[in-house]
Amino acid sequence: MGNNAVTWWELPATDLAAAQKFYGDVLGWQFAPMGEGYVLVSTSDGTPIGGLTQEPPQGARLYAEVDDLEDTIARAVAAGGKVVQERKLISEEFGWWGLIHDANGQEFGLWTHNAPKS
Repeated sequence: MGNNAVTWWELPATDLAAAQKFYGDVLGWQFAPMGEGYVLVSTSDGTPIGGLTQEPPQGARLYAEVDDLEDTIARAVAAGGKVVQERKLISEEFGWWGLIHDANGQEFGLWTHNAPKS
């Protein structure tokens, strides 16, 4: 169940190989490619914790785990936000994600394991 807590992050990096070397050396993180321009980040014990995205650095993107992705997106729009990405499948293992801009234009990610309600 989603608890609306931040459960995922993504760090942008123009050079994914350099970022992997840096964070691997400094924090012992492990990495696995997940499509073009994206690398899954895991702790040394293999627990997935975030990702590296191939884009110019602009700050980390945070993701909150939610129960109902569509309802949360609708509430964000009602509160003055905008939809950047509707529900999109990550994988059967990892669930779905969406992306909004808050009322100030800041990107904020949403994540759920729950399938869409009919």
